[in-house]
Amino acid sequence: MIQENVELKPYSSFKIGGKARYYVVVENKEALKEAFLFAKKKGIFFKVLGRGSNILFDDRGFSGLIIHNHIRDCSIDPTCVRVGSGYNISKLALETSKKNLLGLQFAYLLPASVGGAVYMNASAFDQKISSIFVEASYMHEDGTEQTMTSKEVEFGYRFSSFQKRTGAIIDVTFSLQSSLECLALLEEYARRRKETQPLDAWSCGCVFKNPPNVAAAYLIDQANLKGISIGGAQVSQKHANFIVNTGNATAGHVEELVKLIRKKVYKSTGIFLEAEMVKFPYEKE
Repeated sequence: MIQENVELKPYSSFKIGGKARYYVVVENKEALKEAFLFAKKKGIFFKVLGRGSNILFDDRGFSGLIIHNHIRDCSIDPTCVRVGSGYNISKLALETSKKNLLGLQFAYLLPASVGGAVYMNASAFDQKISSIFVEASYMHEDGTEQTMTSKEVEFGYRFSSFQKRTGAIIDVTFSLQSSLECLALLEEYARRRKETQPLDAWSCGCVFKNPPNVAAAYLIDQANLKGISIGGAQVSQKHANFIVNTGNATAGHVEELVKLIRKKVYKSTGIFLEAEMVKFPYEKE
């Protein structure tokens, strides 16, 4: 099941990146454990990949093992949902809305997996994943499993304590509430996203975290950076906190544009923009 020298561009919402030395798709926790074991035997590092959003692959590729998470079991009942970490969270938002379950509507059209959304504590429209999180099954790098409840996981803005760990989330349980307004809310959030974000472009979503009390997009816009390009990477004309790949962008182009944005915004405001985008390095750092 382990493949070698696999192109990573198709698995990136940015459509950027080189080749992975090793690549494997895992569809259950047994396969995940085997992937961890393979990396240990080879003495290489690994990264777990969901839907490939919010990340930037290196132009040189990835010298270790990319574990592509396709753990997608899903069980929905009247009070909660238990779902594999590789499940499409936008699809889950739609499915739960059709069952009149409130709580995931804000995640509709997010190009993320469930595991990625929990890992980053995804949020939108003044709602966040941590508010409905009950527990997660987690596999440590040595293959041992642990159930972690909401009391045992620290959440913050674009942060969860899973980011301090080296294993992977297996599945997640969310607590939802009954409501007849779910589909209407879903449609409203979808409309607002389509109006304000370049959903039809290749991007990783928002590049920077919002500083306290101000939107990063506003600061970038005020620095007159909308539309500015380096190579194939361009600051979106529609949403200034998006960098889009116009067709031939490289990771180098994106990183140079990130540096330029930071420099210009810092010069005009004194605010240093912190990255929300996650870099998958070529080698272990």
